[in-house]
Amino acid sequence: MNLMAFGPFSDTLLDFDSGQEGLHMVYGPNEAGKSTALRALRQMLYGIPHNSPDNFVHPYPRLRIGATLRRDDGAILEFIRRKGRNNTLRGPDDAEVLDEARLRTFLGGVDAPLFSTMFGIDHARLVQGGQEIIQGGGDIGQILFAAGSGISDFRKVRNDLLAEAENLFKPSGKRPRINEAISSLKQKRKLIRDIQLSSQEWEQHDLALKNAREKKQVLEKELEEKDRECHRLERIRDSLPAIARRKELLEDYKTCEDAVLLPSDFAKRRRDTVKKQQIEEHALARTLQNLEEIQQGLEKLAVPESLIRNAEGIGQVYQELGSHRKAMKDRGRLEGLLSGAKSEAGDILRGLRRDLTLDQADQLRVEKAESIRIQELGSEYERLITRQESTKEEMSKLSLRMSRLKSQLAKLEAPHDTDELRKILDKMQGHGDLETAYGNLCREIKKAEGEVCFGVRKLGIELKSPEAVRDLPIPSPETIDAFEQSLGNAESAVQRYRSDKDELERRVVEIDGQIEQLQLEQEVPTEHDLNEARHTREQGWQLIRGHLLNTATNGAADHEVAFVAAFPPATTLTEAYELSVRHADELADRLRREADRVAQKVSLLSDRKTREAHLTRLSRKLKNAG
Repeated sequence: MNLMAFGPFSDTLLDFDSGQEGLHMVYGPNEAGKSTALRALRQMLYGIPHNSPDNFVHPYPRLRIGATLRRDDGAILEFIRRKGRNNTLRGPDDAEVLDEARLRTFLGGVDAPLFSTMFGIDHARLVQGGQEIIQGGGDIGQILFAAGSGISDFRKVRNDLLAEAENLFKPSGKRPRINEAISSLKQKRKLIRDIQLSSQEWEQHDLALKNAREKKQVLEKELEEKDRECHRLERIRDSLPAIARRKELLEDYKTCEDAVLLPSDFAKRRRDTVKKQQIEEHALARTLQNLEEIQQGLEKLAVPESLIRNAEGIGQVYQELGSHRKAMKDRGRLEGLLSGAKSEAGDILRGLRRDLTLDQADQLRVEKAESIRIQELGSEYERLITRQESTKEEMSKLSLRMSRLKSQLAKLEAPHDTDELRKILDKMQGHGDLETAYGNLCREIKKAEGEVCFGVRKLGIELKSPEAVRDLPIPSPETIDAFEQSLGNAESAVQRYRSDKDELERRVVEIDGQIEQLQLEQEVPTEHDLNEARHTREQGWQLIRGHLLNTATNGAADHEVAFVAAFPPATTLTEAYELSVRHADELADRLRREADRVAQKVSLLSDRKTREAHLTRLSRKLKNAG
């Protein structure tokens, strides 16, 4: 313990680290500070009180007590206790605030009063203990225990306990609680004895109970039987009126045995039947009236014998009238298209050959070999264009070089005598035109370089210069042969694809011509046309049926006008319906008569679709082949 600033001490250290028994004796003369050290020990552990008398040297704010504690497990706690209201436990640096709980773990549960009683007895406590011994008297052991344990006025406590015991129990008393409880227990036991039965009495009562239960069961059974009988009689009583009524109904039924049973919906069916009968009678009357009018018209109508003799031919002509009208209607449009096509073809032909007419245009048709030659010339043209571009680039480079040379020439000194040089040149001319030969060689080199660059680019290789070709690895002869064979196969496949494409295009054109020829001869009807005609005919019949049954809807008038307008020159619904029936029949007859043409058209359309799909695939392959 370090008395840093407490009482008369300043930085005074008390070391309790030595010793084997855990007992330390502090001795010294009077006024040496033993009591102050004991107070410092107690206040170090539990705090310096507010009115501490130990500030006569150091003021309250400077009071400090340091200590180092060690537990049995070896844990060590160093701290400083200062005077204050809060945060009085500090770390060794007097700055860190420590939790009081850490210190309590070193005290083993001993609080301040217990510490003062057991370990901090000072002179004042000894004087107080002597006075308690004098006042208490009695057993000296109890008095010493009271003085040692800090229990003041032990005699008074003992007397209080004796008085409390008398209030609980007295040997001759009645009012204490334990005495009252004993008296109540005796009364309860007496009551139990009074209400208990003997074995003989219990057997008698038990036998009587069994007899009563058996009698009860017999009575309950008899009562149940009586209840059932009563309920049966009540049901019979309730059924008597119904039985009498049943007899009356049976008598009435005998009088109606021969009557016919009608279904439940007979009334509704009768009303519907009567209504239908009225409608049919009305329709029959109108039909008879129309028939009579038609008969009168027929009687008044005089038909020439020539028409009767040619009835079959007239019918045939009438059937073909629709096709003829359609052809006449389309003729003007087709003639216009034909004229426009001829005019356009003539313009194209005049641009190609002014000396030929349209009839002679077949002379310009390109043969297959010529077409191949044209394609080859096109490829050659592309190569020439590439070479031309390369030549232009080279000419540009040469022009720049020539400009630089001219600039250098201008900077040179005056030329020397060239007579000797001329002699040498004359001598060299005997060997031929060297410049021409050099130029030819340069051109051949440029041509070869251009061909090399073009070929390398086609192989997908980029070169900075033609000289870089020498650095490329040379493929083996087997690889070259394989690529040549693959290239040949690819070219053959491309040529075959092109031939097939030309053949397909030619065949598609022929199919289009055949389809157009069929349409020019007469439009070929289809199943769709027949279905449409039948649907229209059914609409007309529904309109007529609505008139006959008086079930026409609000929009029937508009439908009727549209239906009549669709079949000129009809002016009434009846005439339009007759024309719709005739039109549907004509389409059916034409489909039957012209089945071959219909099948031919369907076959041509299917063939054209198949070839167009094949043509698309070939075009895709040619595009991929590049």
